[in-house]
Amino acid sequence: MKVRRSFSSISLVLFIAFASGGQLYAQDDDWGDLPNTFNTLFANNGAFHLIGLNPTYYMGPAIDPEADGQPSPLADGDDLNNLDDEDGVVFNSLFVPGQLAMFDVIASLPGQLDIWMDLDSSGTWTSGDHIIVGQALNAGINSLSFTVPGGTALGQNYMRFRFVSAPSKYPGGAALPTGGANDGEVEDYGIEVKEEGQSEYSHKMHYPQLPDPNGWDVRACFDPEDGKRKVLADDFQCSSDGPITKITFWGSFKDDFYKQEEPFHGIINFHLSLHKDISDPDGPGPEYSKPVVPAEWEETIDPGNPLPGWAITVDPEEPSDQGWYDPNTGEALRPNHQDYFRYEVTIPTTEAFIQSEGEIYWLDISAMTDSLQEEPIMWGWKTTTNHWN
Repeated sequence: MKVRRSFSSISLVLFIAFASGGQLYAQDDDWGDLPNTFNTLFANNGAFHLIGLNPTYYMGPAIDPEADGQPSPLADGDDLNNLDDEDGVVFNSLFVPGQLAMFDVIASLPGQLDIWMDLDSSGTWTSGDHIIVGQALNAGINSLSFTVPGGTALGQNYMRFRFVSAPSKYPGGAALPTGGANDGEVEDYGIEVKEEGQSEYSHKMHYPQLPDPNGWDVRACFDPEDGKRKVLADDFQCSSDGPITKITFWGSFKDDFYKQEEPFHGIINFHLSLHKDISDPDGPGPEYSKPVVPAEWEETIDPGNPLPGWAITVDPEEPSDQGWYDPNTGEALRPNHQDYFRYEVTIPTTEAFIQSEGEIYWLDISAMTDSLQEEPIMWGWKTTTNHWN
């Protein structure tokens, strides 16, 4: 599941700066952690951002200082140094040559993002590695993508993300993968470029969209304040004619607060619906595709007392650090919780929706939880690692 804006529509530092080699250098500022062949250490003109000049610009929920770059083979040196502040980017797909790579970037305030990836696997930055140039970001979650070039080598690769309030914060006004910037943050990531592979889950009739174990859970449950359900929708393309007899999705609970003694943890029911698609009217413009209302098919399922022929199961997945996002309020918390669950709904063929090959449909999901107690249970639908579009 991915968030679409059409429906919703993360310490005080001692600052000592001095000039060195014509460049402003500051102790206790934000540095990267790629291997040093990518210019990580100060001695190698490493990328750094001056926190003290404007400490409000960063990616994710926080930023912490380092005295110098933290080069490491897995680009996790900064993660292991003091606060793990390498948390502003959530990857929502695999990196597959010739396919779209999708990810979310969480910005503290509006600003500019530039991204580099070692496309030629040279271990250094070259002119063609600047894959996203001067991308404007809004405060909050920004969904971005690029096509991985067809000739990109498989295996270990690296990316550098640099976020500033404005291009003037770079010397000369142009973003580079090296050197200083007068505000913002640098985040480095080790990634893996892979061949497209089969999922461990059955996905006979549409493109598989698997959960991101370190992604976000987006609120999709009843709101006791306004008395309305909060519904999320995601689209998919059918690859074969026939009935939809099984729906699998993943979700979890804000703050890991749920009824552990109950099989479905305080979920009273799920409401599922399937819709036809209204295509995107303006391509990269401000409009988006969306589901047709009313639905082609819908059902409310009581997991503790399903209708004859129906079944719903819930199974825990391996715990991992996850974020919580409420598109209604803009609340973004990360890290927020560890536990998440796989839900599988089995539908009798006589009551199933019949889909047609090549058609695009939308699945809407919302949950009714035990929200009338002093602290309501909040359930969210988990973001995916790979979208079909």
